[in-house]
Amino acid sequence: MHHHANLHVHGFREEGTSTTPCEMVVLNQVDRLRLLAAVLDRVPQLAHCKASVHQLAERKPGAQRRCIEEHGIDLREIVDWRWRRRWRGAAAAASR
Repeated sequence: MHHHANLHVHGFREEGTSTTPCEMVVLNQVDRLRLLAAVLDRVPQLAHCKASVHQLAERKPGAQRRCIEEHGIDLREIVDWRWRRRWRGAAAAASR
């Protein structure tokens, strides 16, 4: 097996519990904040953002977990999230 410094793999971690789809992403550490933190750890030019993103990545899952335990749903910011029109256009243009 060859090891590559530029390749970092994230995967599924089964814990035998029922939860929301978003919480599964958080539990498997493949949520947007953890992935962003992983990028910041590996791109020296982005080091100035590293500390604040790592703090948010550590704090946000706790709030998510409490919301699920108390209300049985994800945080409102996740449930109500929608693509913004300008991003949809950029994504469509990029895929052409």
